[in-house]
Amino acid sequence: MTAPGIPMIWMGQEFGEYKNREPNQPKKLEWDLLKNERNRDLFEFYKRLIAFRKQNSALKSTQVDFIHANPEGKVLAYARSDGQESQVIVVANFSDQSFESYQISDFPNGNWQLWGSDRTLEITDNQLTLELPANEAQIFVLQ
Repeated sequence: MTAPGIPMIWMGQEFGEYKNREPNQPKKLEWDLLKNERNRDLFEFYKRLIAFRKQNSALKSTQVDFIHANPEGKVLAYARSDGQESQVIVVANFSDQSFESYQISDFPNGNWQLWGSDRTLEITDNQLTLELPANEAQIFVLQ
């Protein structure tokens, strides 16, 4: 949802559908999964993320700048911008390892809000230090 282009959600992914599917072999979706709290929470998360994408002009642009790459740690950060005021930075940990104090240098200065929370950060030294759980991405929005 934060990468350039048209997002693709595979059939039922937004509520935790887990069956292997083939494009030309349709199978029924298990809508009953939405009766489970965990699956409903995932569905609500996707709805909020879709709304965020629609409302944020940086995510509508084609601009993407990779600001951090750590192949060994499997961490990647990229910035999306509309070329004016709207800016979003995504920090993604693709590894099974959590990082308690992960540092990203060359992080743009400014007041940043962690999307989905009330947490705000003031960056003044182009350095972000964050807790980065395994297999998780965090989205920062310039305020």
